[in-house]
Amino acid sequence: MEYNGDYGFDDFLVQGGAASDSALADYLVSFLSRGFCKIESAVQTGEFGCSTICTQDEHGTVLFGRNYDWEECQTVIVHTKPKSGYESVSTCCLDFLGFSENYTPDGSMSERMQSLAAIYVPLDGMNEKGLVVGPDGRR
Repeated sequence: MEYNGDYGFDDFLVQGGAASDSALADYLVSFLSRGFCKIESAVQTGEFGCSTICTQDEHGTVLFGRNYDWEECQTVIVHTKPKSGYESVSTCCLDFLGFSENYTPDGSMSERMQSLAAIYVPLDGMNEKGLVVGPDGRR
């Protein structure tokens, strides 16, 4: 998925971010619906774990990789180009957003909004300056 433009991250930071997964979900619904929808969410996340690796090849090129070895899941590579901020590429587990293993994009407004939420739930990624961030495994 590629997204060009403002996805509300500056406003999200100004409001202080989110103290929980549910607070993040509430912000996203409000932002993506331009304030027309409000929800009281009860997002549940399970226990999971995976591996990341960062290495350098014989030419000095830095390589970063990850696997999703805790279970089969639907994933997406998210490429963002915000109006302000750094361009980035990240990975996202669509299962966290409620997509099932039989997910097929249908182009509906609901599916598009749900897909845009992937911008906010990356598991790891790299920005245009080369900063790579991955989970540390602690909860």
